[in-house]
Amino acid sequence: MRRKIHDITFAVSEEMPSWPGTPAFEKAFDLRIPADVANSSTLKINSHLGTHIDAPFHFCAEGQTIDEIPLERFMGEVTVRSILGKNRISAEDLEKLVLPADCKRLLLKTDNAELWKTAHSFYEDFVALEESAAEWLVQHGFEMIGIDYLSIQKYSDGPEVHQILLESEVLILESLNLAEVGEDDYEIICFPLKIKGAEAAPARIVLIEK
Repeated sequence: MRRKIHDITFAVSEEMPSWPGTPAFEKAFDLRIPADVANSSTLKINSHLGTHIDAPFHFCAEGQTIDEIPLERFMGEVTVRSILGKNRISAEDLEKLVLPADCKRLLLKTDNAELWKTAHSFYEDFVALEESAAEWLVQHGFEMIGIDYLSIQKYSDGPEVHQILLESEVLILESLNLAEVGEDDYEIICFPLKIKGAEAAPARIVLIEK
C-alpha cells in the first residue's frame, strides 16, 4: 500500500512575506512562448525566503554551510506536535509534549498557521522559541527543529535562539506549511538546494506517513 505524502513546502511567489530588509521574490522571463521557442526565466530569491533550512554557518563563523551537511541529516523520523495559544514557546512548553523516547527531529505546529491565511505581508508578532526552549532542545540531543513561520526566534529578540541551536548543529527548518498536517510521527525528506558556501537554502520538504 502506498504511503501518503504531505508536501509542507509553501510555493514561492511574489506575494509571499519576506523578512524586513531582504528582497522579495522576483521572476522574470528571458524567453516566453509564443514569441520565443521556449520558456526560460531568471529568479531572484533570498536564501531565507519561503520554506528553507538554516545551516550552522548562518550564525556561526566556522559552522557548516548548507552544501557541507551530510545528506542523511536531511531525512529520517520526525514528530509533529501542536503548541497553540502561546506567543513564546519555553522549555516548559516543550517538556509538556508527549514525544517518542528516541525523538531527535521535531516540527512545531502553532498559531502561525493562521498568518499565512490572513497576513500576506510580514507579521512581526509571530510565535517562536525563547532561549530556554532552544537550550532544552540542545540538552535533549535534538538534531532538527522546525516551525511554521519565517523564523525560529522572535522578531524583537536578539540572535541567541539561533546561536544556541546552530552552535550545536541543530538544523532549523522555517516557514513550514503544517496547517493540514496532524500530530503524528512521520518520515521527513527535506533536501535544500546545494548552494556552495551558503548559510541557508530553499528546500522542498515532505512528510511521509508511516
